[in-house]
Amino acid sequence: MAPIMHDPLPPPDFELRDSDGFAALIGPLFRRETPEGASYGMRLASQHMNAGGVAHGGLLTAFADNCLGATVHRAVAAPCTTIGLTVSFVAPGRDGDWIECAGTITRATRSLVFISGRVWCGGLTLLDAQGIWKILRD
Repeated sequence: MAPIMHDPLPPPDFELRDSDGFAALIGPLFRRETPEGASYGMRLASQHMNAGGVAHGGLLTAFADNCLGATVHRAVAAPCTTIGLTVSFVAPGRDGDWIECAGTITRATRSLVFISGRVWCGGLTLLDAQGIWKILRD
């Protein structure tokens, strides 16, 4: 079966995000600044699909982890790492879908940041996430 052809360009106002390491393997990833904070996006493609023909749960989880981690990092202006991430899969993503992710910090201490977020396509939530990040200060 031939791959689905779709517009590789992001919606307006999204800019290519510098990605290296693992994030470069799942992307390209994009970012848009909004009054509420940053929103991250990517276009699902055939390499992101599982054997059932929908977005692989690991890909959606990795996307959420990357985006929520970037949100925490920007908020604390310090290196940080995921210490816990719980996700609930709500709906499937399809080849060619433009998906977005954003999060809201719900609590922060001197060393931990708690965040809630979601991945969506259009108005449809694909994944809900709750995470904890450790601030890595010297």
